[in-house]
Amino acid sequence: MRNKIRIGTRSSHLAVAQSRLVVERLKQQQPEISCELVKIKTGGDRIKDRPLDKIGGKGLFVKEIEQALLDEEIDFAVHSVKDLPRLAGGGLEIACFLERGDARDVLVSEKKLDDLPPAAVVGTGSARRRCQLGLLRDDLEVKALRGNVDSRLEKLAAGKFDALILAAAGLQRLGREEKIAQFFSVEQMIPSAGQGALGLQVREDDKIIKELISPLNDEQTELCVRQEKEFAFALDVGCGSPVGAFAGVKNNKLKLRVIFFKDESTAPFRFEETVRAKPGINPGKTLAEKILSRI
Repeated sequence: MRNKIRIGTRSSHLAVAQSRLVVERLKQQQPEISCELVKIKTGGDRIKDRPLDKIGGKGLFVKEIEQALLDEEIDFAVHSVKDLPRLAGGGLEIACFLERGDARDVLVSEKKLDDLPPAAVVGTGSARRRCQLGLLRDDLEVKALRGNVDSRLEKLAAGKFDALILAAAGLQRLGREEKIAQFFSVEQMIPSAGQGALGLQVREDDKIIKELISPLNDEQTELCVRQEKEFAFALDVGCGSPVGAFAGVKNNKLKLRVIFFKDESTAPFRFEETVRAKPGINPGKTLAEKILSRI
């Protein structure tokens, strides 16, 4: 066993907080382990004034971290699964999924959605959120917003926006739940594939690290998140495309909800598939093929 485990993470406040959660869980399993967080600034963190789909997509949040892993500068990496353009490939793989946090989107404002006045300005950098918000309130003005959670909240406090749409898990992990005015149900706003889940990425041939982190894996989270990502991967759309996927398990059955907007001026494709929850199922690919046959 290695004396010190080097864990790669983005340098943002939220990413570091999430990586500390991993360290905490790891030490519960292996109290003698020494862990070092290696903070890595990614291209997505550096470029904040342009939409992700214009500068290379969500892969910009993982590229430098993956290279550090390949170069053996770190032993494993912690990623927000929703930011991952793939779960395996290039000598790397997501070998562990921590138990998922809250996958829902939330409204951050002094008012709930129905109480916002017409033409209120709502900030989000997500086409998925923008399109689904339009289904709930088409009289609001939506403006692009990027940056970390703290900088977004600062812009709201400065009066540049009347409300923001953010991920519940991020605010909860930062201890900022008091900012939430309203939770959107997964029926109202289907989340991004993998939202709320953390994935631990390793070199595919590193058996020691795989064995070390294996007790942290949550099988139900893995089953659900893999289907959500399979749907997004099978559609083969970029990060700027309005697409959402959410899976849940109840009574040993997995229900996958998906939504896809061909463009922002047309009604979305919205489907559900319920199957027995077991290894080998692939409703994500089935639903993606159903949509692809219609566009």
